[in-house]
Amino acid sequence: NPAFPLSTMRAVTSRGATPVITWSSCVQGRSNPACVDAAVTGGSYDDYLRQYAHAAAQYGKPFYLRFDHEMNGYWYPWHPGSNGNTVQSFIAMWRHVHTIFTQEGATNARWAWCPNVMDGADNFKSMYPGDAYVDDACLDGYNWGPIFHPGSWTSFTAEFARSYALMTALTNKPIIIGETASVDFGGDKAAWIAQAFKDIPRVFPHIVAVIWFNAVEIRADWRVNSSSAALTAFQLVAASPLYQGRLP
Repeated sequence: NPAFPLSTMRAVTSRGATPVITWSSCVQGRSNPACVDAAVTGGSYDDYLRQYAHAAAQYGKPFYLRFDHEMNGYWYPWHPGSNGNTVQSFIAMWRHVHTIFTQEGATNARWAWCPNVMDGADNFKSMYPGDAYVDDACLDGYNWGPIFHPGSWTSFTAEFARSYALMTALTNKPIIIGETASVDFGGDKAAWIAQAFKDIPRVFPHIVAVIWFNAVEIRADWRVNSSSAALTAFQLVAASPLYQGRLP
């Protein structure tokens, strides 16, 4: 959105939840020649960024800012290697935007650095802006089932284990799962949900929050209610005391 989504943020907090904004530095098209890190770092958008940050500061409540997510994926134009962008230019851009938020008093924004798991994406280690510019680490990953590879079915643990190990070696920041879900064909989605949320506290103790990608997109129904069995499995997870916490 071009402006800070104040009404949406208030709707989220009124329900006792903590908002997460996924915010992109440009339109999400794989080939977008206007998506140049140096233009942001050089100040071309500073007036807009200051207006947005000022509105965020006025909002006042904590929220998570997932800026230029999945930067290690070739499918986004802010990926280093696209449009002349590099690892160094990405880090410089991230730090520039973060600095503006700090200057405008928007310290209520929690910066979530969110690469994709290394399943068809680049190793993300070199793209980390540094602990001073990141509040929460983050990972996105899905069970794509047979969408791309016939007969394939990947558990949550298998999908995230390698990237989680790299992330915990890179930083001690708490980890959010920014996006995850399972397709509803090629395997048992209800069983996948039940096992995933059982494994998270046992195998991935640094994960503090999990966001389910609840949409129909990319040739699949990712929603928790894509079947009655999947919905029942998710409702059992949601009712568990383990997943009834509140983030700050």
